[in-house]
Amino acid sequence: MSVLLKNTMPSSLSNKVLDWQRYDIPAVPEQRMCFLEAYEQHALPIIGEEKTAELVHILVEALRNAEVHAHTLNPAKKARVYSIIFTDRVYLSIQNVGEGFDPTTVQTSIINPDGSLRKGRGGMGHAMICGLADFVMYENNGRELYIQVLREKLL
Repeated sequence: MSVLLKNTMPSSLSNKVLDWQRYDIPAVPEQRMCFLEAYEQHALPIIGEEKTAELVHILVEALRNAEVHAHTLNPAKKARVYSIIFTDRVYLSIQNVGEGFDPTTVQTSIINPDGSLRKGRGGMGHAMICGLADFVMYENNGRELYIQVLREKLL
């Protein structure tokens, strides 16, 4: 996937992209929390309270998963987050440097096939991400997570 850079943005996108940012977050809970607070303050005036809250919840789960599973709380390892806010949607990309995993083995719902609620630990954050996002895709053996959240179009 190519990275969107301001100085190479096609003119057809320039009036549709409201904001884009790149962040590198070390696998340290305190640094993750600082990033989340800063992201919330940055996004709030652009996309409003409801969508900002959804994005922060998604980022909490995705970064926590990267921190624990991919980076094993090693502060030398960083997750990279790209946030691109369009007039009608937000794209998030969360990338880690872990060993990866098979995303098809993780459930995408907290409801079991028989209708009962899932119990136990594991996979609940992923299920929440899938519930909040309009599109979720993993690449590179689960090391890259791409998310799209639709929003009301600003005119």
